[in-house]
Amino acid sequence: EAIRNVSLASLRDFYRNEVLSEARRALAAYTVPDDIQPAGGTTKLTSFGHWADAQSFRAGRHYFPRGYGD
Repeated sequence: EAIRNVSLASLRDFYRNEVLSEARRALAAYTVPDDIQPAGGTTKLTSFGHWADAQSFRAGRHYFPRGYGD
């Protein structure tokens, strides 16, 4: 009986929220593999900056914290 009263819009919103929260959980749990992790960096991929640091480390450039010269 209850399922008949659910509108298509509310069903859509429910699934959209489920998918988005699942995507956020997956992103928060993602870790950068050790071999491309910058020295002194974090393994949590919480921002694009950390990802970029890991990429520059993998490319052989020395790692400096953000804002420490260029």
